[in-house]
Amino acid sequence: MTIENYNHPIAPDERATILNNSHSSSLFKHLSDEDYEIVSQSLQILELEDGEIFFRTGDKANRMFLVYSGAAKITNILSSGKEQIYYIYRKFDFVGGHNLLSQEGYLYTGHAIADSIVLAVPAYIFFEYLAVNNDVLKEILRMSFERIRWAEDLINRLSTANASMKTAGLLLHLMKESGTVTERGVQLELALNREELGNFSGLTRETLTRKLGEFKELGYIDMEGNRLIYIKDMDALEAYLY
Repeated sequence: MTIENYNHPIAPDERATILNNSHSSSLFKHLSDEDYEIVSQSLQILELEDGEIFFRTGDKANRMFLVYSGAAKITNILSSGKEQIYYIYRKFDFVGGHNLLSQEGYLYTGHAIADSIVLAVPAYIFFEYLAVNNDVLKEILRMSFERIRWAEDLINRLSTANASMKTAGLLLHLMKESGTVTERGVQLELALNREELGNFSGLTRETLTRKLGEFKELGYIDMEGNRLIYIKDMDALEAYLY
């Protein structure tokens, strides 16, 4: 699929709801009602299936994207042919603003990792309404800084030789990004499957699965199916890293 030939119209009521809710996102909340009304008329709403690509490495950067629902992974293919996951984006996370500002092509590929809704912001709208708003630019810079820290964390995980350290680092990273405190522990609702999680942590699927099983036996975590993990002993996980 390319954005240019995407043609899946949605019902007017659904479109209105999505656009109304998106005004509260960090990307659009600094726009006046009048400006957002103009901007929203030009937003393209993409209903994506799990695995569908909405931009590719090397494509001309002519849009930025906002995740409305579901999740997306940002990846690249290494020289070995292996896919490397760099970022996971969730509700109201955005990507592509820096590419528009620097006028360079997309450096990575964006995939939906669940049935997702993504808003595409055309470049001319970005420059006319977003890039001239200092609060929006500050938000883009803030998010860029967070992603630099995320990348540093990824490098640390991938450069660690010890599988237990990589697994503990992955769990703590996911906890920081999307953990929810519950009576059973800090809940991680995983958007990635085991193979993708292994990729994200620099481990094979088999090694990651084995380490998660070991952590469960030790009482550090609990698991429910393949998509829910509960962190029960954060101190024990941190002990692997420090």
